[in-house]
Amino acid sequence: RIKPMLIDGKKTYQIGIPIHWGYRGIAEDEGKTALNPVNLLSPTVVDPNAYTPEFKGFLVKVEKV
Repeated sequence: RIKPMLIDGKKTYQIGIPIHWGYRGIAEDEGKTALNPVNLLSPTVVDPNAYTPEFKGFLVKVEKV
C-alpha cells in the first residue's frame, strides 16, 4: 500500500498503481507505452474458471494537484 501524502497540509491518498509504463520500461518501449494496459485506474479482473470479466466499481474525486 502507498502511504498517504501531506500536500498543503491536507492528507492526500494515491489511488491506482504508481508505475504506468509496463514491465519493459520507458526506454525499451519508447513510443508504444500508450498501448500497454498496465496500471489503469480501474483494473480488469477475469474469473480464472470462466474467463468472465469482473470489474470492481468505486467512486473517487480526482483533482489536478
